Amino acid sequence: GVAYMVFVIMTIFGLLNVLVGIFVSEAGDLTKWDKDFVIDAFIQKRRDQAKEISELFDSIDLDGTGKITFEELSKALQKDDIAAYFQHLEVDILKVEVLFHVLDSNGDGKISKDEFMQGLGKLHGHANATDVADMLIQEQKMNKKLDVLGTVICQRIERLQDGIASKHTPCAR
Repeated sequence: GVAYMVFVIMTIFGLLNVLVGIFVSEAGDLTKWDKDFVIDAFIQKRRDQAKEISELFDSIDLDGTGKITFEELSKALQKDDIAAYFQHLEVDILKVEVLFHVLDSNGDGKISKDEFMQGLGKLHGHANATDVADMLIQEQKMNKKLDVLGTVICQRIERLQDGIASKHTPCAR
């Protein structure tokens, strides 16, 4: 009697221990699978978004030159489907001129497909901490360049003043 009951209880505890071990092992595998799934979903989302932005560029580039002019962008944004897609990307289209200049990163007056895709990728959604930090770094670099430029201009002005002063001699009476 008693020995048999101890045997049954120990067997049940042993089986439960094995089941818990299997469950924990499967949960670890599930976590790895879940991480891989999230990474794959993120990569696929990026690819899909890039494809959609590329198709959007093609629908705006009416003349098929591979470049978007200000006029093409203005006309395209008057179309409901294109304006809706910009809204979907959370990009403000009310200031078309500002949008155009932000996307035209090289300043040639035309937006290439690469500029368009990179620009919309940056403009998509709201600014995050990385965007703000990037802007601060750019501002610091610009300030340093402006300081150097200011110093060079001051030096040249001083040289000009010295040159003018040395050529200007008072009249002898």
